[in-house]
Amino acid sequence: MICGDPEVTHQACAWNPTSSNLAAYECVCADGYIWWGDTEECIEDLCAEAECPEHSECDPLTGDCICDDNYVMEGEVCVFSCNDDEYEDNDTSDAATSLALDSVVGDNGELGVEFHGVSAYGEEQDRDWYSFDLEEGEVITINVLFLDDLGDIDIRLWDYAAPNSGSYDYERSSASSSDNEAITGYVVPATGTYYLQIYPYGSDVCNPYDVQILKHINPCDAEVPVCGDPDETHMVCEWNYSTSDPMAYECFCEETYIWDEELSECVNDLCYEVECFDNAACDQGTGQCVCDSITKTGRWM
Repeated sequence: MICGDPEVTHQACAWNPTSSNLAAYECVCADGYIWWGDTEECIEDLCAEAECPEHSECDPLTGDCICDDNYVMEGEVCVFSCNDDEYEDNDTSDAATSLALDSVVGDNGELGVEFHGVSAYGEEQDRDWYSFDLEEGEVITINVLFLDDLGDIDIRLWDYAAPNSGSYDYERSSASSSDNEAITGYVVPATGTYYLQIYPYGSDVCNPYDVQILKHINPCDAEVPVCGDPDETHMVCEWNYSTSDPMAYECFCEETYIWDEELSECVNDLCYEVECFDNAACDQGTGQCVCDSITKTGRWM
């Protein structure tokens, strides 16, 4: 018996001849038994006659019906269940959890907030809302981290456009079908309260997520001026934020000064507000109007 004693192994031999091997065979479990890879043997199929409810499957080792993740057995049915996070009840914008963006969360010392939540979609259709204050000109990035295999999550950023009317304006969103969502490099158009909405997409989602809201540092606000002492260099700083280089900036000459390539510095613009007549231009060296060149025919260029 090449598959062993069937009374012991519960296996039967099946001849599987091929053109290259006429003696090929396969050992298969007998009726009422299934192959169990953990112990590499045929075990009794305790689920052969089991009738499990929706959102469950039978455990072949015990014959019991086991509810899927995020479901619990109530009586003879599996019902959706998802534990609330500590920020509930924040299912509407009016009940949004208020956040203070005052903790150091970035590698460069950026301020913001980090926290952990849970998104659920069942009969309650849980949508989590968070609010925070921002000032005009600030640049923020929002990262929401999760595993899409546990349920898809999308995000939206809103601003409270008309506090007296209770209307909100939709600003930015991130909605993919993969892990994580992000709103990167959002430039705040006006000072006020903004709202982050985190919501599940699809059915039967109970997915934990991690959030980071980060306010990027404006390099032009550094304690030591990045363009030097403006009283000496006559230069001002302009923040040129980009997602690839959030700390990018540019130094340029302040009003009434121009850049001198030879001296590599800002010099007094002697022609500032000088108005020259037609066919003349201001000489930066003297601040005087100088006539254009004359052609051989004596006409002005």
